[in-house]
Amino acid sequence: MHRLGKDDTPDVQELDVIVIEAAIANTYVNPDLVSDDATQPLTAWWWHLGKIRSKSYPLSLLPAHLDAVYTETKAVAV
Repeated sequence: MHRLGKDDTPDVQELDVIVIEAAIANTYVNPDLVSDDATQPLTAWWWHLGKIRSKSYPLSLLPAHLDAVYTETKAVAV
């Protein structure tokens, strides 16, 4: 979606929220899904779900529509 320039559409933003919530709040997440890709820039948050899950991702790099869900979603012990 990013390459298509559709980051700011309501549907994509809603899916972004679902991804962040799932990465943080679910007791089990497939390790392959939260394996960060170090070759990708931190600004491409979708490649860094491991950092998001552990709450170590810099909040300043997330799009504004994800600030609240990132800060308010309770993390589970991983």
